[in-house]
Amino acid sequence: MSWYEKTALGKETEYRRFYDPSLLCPLARAEGRQALRIGHDLPFYGADIWHNYEASWLNAKGKPEVAIVQLIVPAHSPYLIESKSLKLYFNSLNFTRFDHAHAFVSLVRNDLSQAAGADVEVMLLPVHALYQLKQLHGVCL
Repeated sequence: MSWYEKTALGKETEYRRFYDPSLLCPLARAEGRQALRIGHDLPFYGADIWHNYEASWLNAKGKPEVAIVQLIVPAHSPYLIESKSLKLYFNSLNFTRFDHAHAFVSLVRNDLSQAAGADVEVMLLPVHALYQLKQLHGVCL
């Protein structure tokens, strides 16, 4: 089965109204790395940095909260998380209540770390930070 067949890409999607971490679709990095003849010892280091500009959840009183979520997935993680599944996962959190934003971050960190097979950093950025994001130093691959 190809990686494409494992994902929700190109398929009709039912949006879930309740928290569902099973929506996350981890894809083995080894498949792509084998094609490049990269073994277990990586000749590089780094991370995948993702931004979700549409994250929302409910606070303890049921009021919607919004933020930009920055995710940092280490390059040594055995899996990456397919982007559509990540979007569907975050959408499943839209109507979930959290006592505080830290609880939201903790849940997301645990779910994504489990899916990636390594610790994923999760940070909330205020929506106005969108205009303050700066260029990262490094080499774009």
